[in-house]
Amino acid sequence: MMQKIDRELGIHGSRWRTVHKGYFANPEVAMPLIKTLKNAIALSSPPPAVVVDLGGGTGFVLQELLKHGQYPGVRFINVDISKRQLAVDTDSRILAIRTSVTEVTRDLFETKNRPLLFVMRSVLHYFGYTGLLPFLRHLRAQMEPGEFFVHQTACFEHQIDAQRLNLLYQRMRIDKWYPTAKELETCLEETGLAVHSIHEVPKLCLTSRDLAERYRLSREDVRGISAEISLEYGETPAVFVVTPNGFTAYLYYQIFTCVAI
Repeated sequence: MMQKIDRELGIHGSRWRTVHKGYFANPEVAMPLIKTLKNAIALSSPPPAVVVDLGGGTGFVLQELLKHGQYPGVRFINVDISKRQLAVDTDSRILAIRTSVTEVTRDLFETKNRPLLFVMRSVLHYFGYTGLLPFLRHLRAQMEPGEFFVHQTACFEHQIDAQRLNLLYQRMRIDKWYPTAKELETCLEETGLAVHSIHEVPKLCLTSRDLAERYRLSREDVRGISAEISLEYGETPAVFVVTPNGFTAYLYYQIFTCVAI
């Protein structure tokens, strides 16, 4: 997983606020996730003593959550492997822990047998096709029955759209994997995470220009990717379209509220 992160370090830090038209630092885009988190906290019985954002980057999600509610006695922890991400907009109310989410254990958060809640935004695809189930099993092992895992994850309704985006990332030499929503729900259920609810959120526009910066692609890379995907799968508006300078693709996100069983 660290190799995937290394390819992206150029957009970490302050640049992260503006990449992909500021998608990951836009309060309106984040609001569905914030509302879902607030609801999960309200549904938790007893309420969580610790809320942990796994792969939380700059801490934006937890900061937004704290803007929209009061949570006396709750500790907020942001976990990320990138030093540059954790250095942005530090908030004294949020404890930053630099480590890989694959190394996370319950003991790290010093819950003292009190309940916790995990949140994750746009991270599960980093584990690739072969790594998703092992990570979900590991995460479930850190949870007690009844605890919540709220995550915003990119997935697709149709298999062909998932295949199109997976080919795109393969050709960018990035081992990320995007499932269909049904595949993801099956993976969650198999690992002891019952899906309580699912909500859609705004899609993410990926221009070849942004992707070239993020993954260090050459013009030849962009032209080759555009031609291959267009030939293999064709174009579909709002999923993948060829442009004069490359292509534009879209990721579709859903918020899954899961309960450990």
